Amino acid sequence: MEISEVDKDFVNSSNAVILGTPTYYANMSWQMKKWFDESVDIKLSGKIGAVFATENHIGGGADTALLTLINHMLVKGMLIYSGGAALGNPYIHLGIVAIKNGDEYQKERAKIFGERIANKIVELFGNKN
Repeated sequence: MEISEVDKDFVNSSNAVILGTPTYYANMSWQMKKWFDESVDIKLSGKIGAVFATENHIGGGADTALLTLINHMLVKGMLIYSGGAALGNPYIHLGIVAIKNGDEYQKERAKIFGERIANKIVELFGNKN
């Protein structure tokens, strides 16, 4: 996705942004790096940020890709939230990782991850519909 394709008004008015990347050479994709570099008109500061990644096989470097996304989000002034291990099973440390398209278990974990992010947004910002 090109930066020009992002609905900047929608993102600027959002309380949270969840970003994801395929894993390339144990890192985020060059397209995500480009997006961060070119997103100067998008207000990310003060928003909840969360991350996910996909990889082709276990051990493909997704943790490094997630940490790289998180680093860029912190530089942009975002508040990072993962749903954490404190909420119990499933234990989500940095963000969600799926192998290829994800099996049913991975898809259920991703759904729970999204619910945890949504609940935190309501807790912090209220329910603004």
